[in-house]
Amino acid sequence: PLNRLELPYTYIVEIPNMVIKEYDNLPVMQQSISHTDFEKEIMKSTQIEEKKREDATIEITTQTILFGVWIFMVAVLSIYYLIGYLKMWKKAKRWSDKCQDEEIEKIVKEIVAELSIKHIPSIRIMKNSDRGPFTSGIMRKVVFLPDENWLAKDLHYILKHELVHCKERDILWKMLFLVVNVIHWFNPFVWFMRKFAENDIEQACDEVVLKEADAEERREYSEIIMSWVEKSNQKGSPLATSYMSGIIFLKDKNIKMAIATSSSDASAKNNSAKKENNKKQTDKSSDKKPVSEST
Repeated sequence: PLNRLELPYTYIVEIPNMVIKEYDNLPVMQQSISHTDFEKEIMKSTQIEEKKREDATIEITTQTILFGVWIFMVAVLSIYYLIGYLKMWKKAKRWSDKCQDEEIEKIVKEIVAELSIKHIPSIRIMKNSDRGPFTSGIMRKVVFLPDENWLAKDLHYILKHELVHCKERDILWKMLFLVVNVIHWFNPFVWFMRKFAENDIEQACDEVVLKEADAEERREYSEIIMSWVEKSNQKGSPLATSYMSGIIFLKDKNIKMAIATSSSDASAKNNSAKKENNKKQTDKSSDKKPVSEST
């Protein structure tokens, strides 16, 4: 192995200060010049970004306010319609009893067989009610009838109308219209759309009921509707199919013609009956005259 000689000496190399200062000064000057330009660019970019952020915050705030108003109105309308439906349902169930009338059950079975309805709805009789017949229930349909002395023909019209609603699932359609209306509460055209759609449902139901009816039967049907329009003091629920389609029903041209022809026939009959009565009275008076002269 090689022997190393270690001497107790330290070697110091001294660099002249002139060289270090000249080396340091040149970059510092260039650095200061470049820093000022860079700071200006940074200031401009930061100002632009801040302005964009301010504009963005203003837009987000407006959208947030509008979204909050929309959510608030959707919640208010949903609660309003839900509470109205629950109150109506609770009141109708409280003041009604299950139908025990054999005649009503017989008519219901006949109509169910005629319309080919799979699930027969339950019938309940309302006591001291100021509203007309209606159907309600989303999952299980219930037909509510006022406690009246019904004629068999009137009862057949009423029950057929309500059972057609059950067959066509009109309550689900009305619920769909209501949901769309609540979501688009700000659009007036949606409110009109819902109104016209519900009117079309009632008219379609009336057309099924009077599919094979003559003018006299149409007149009787219109009289039943108008009688309940006058009696009823309450509006129907959006989640119930009401028999009270009277004004809509009477706007139909066929119904107007039927009522007009039936009323003209009735007036003609009355006029002929009056003429016959007048003729009889004149005959009686003519028979009495010679008797008075002989006496």
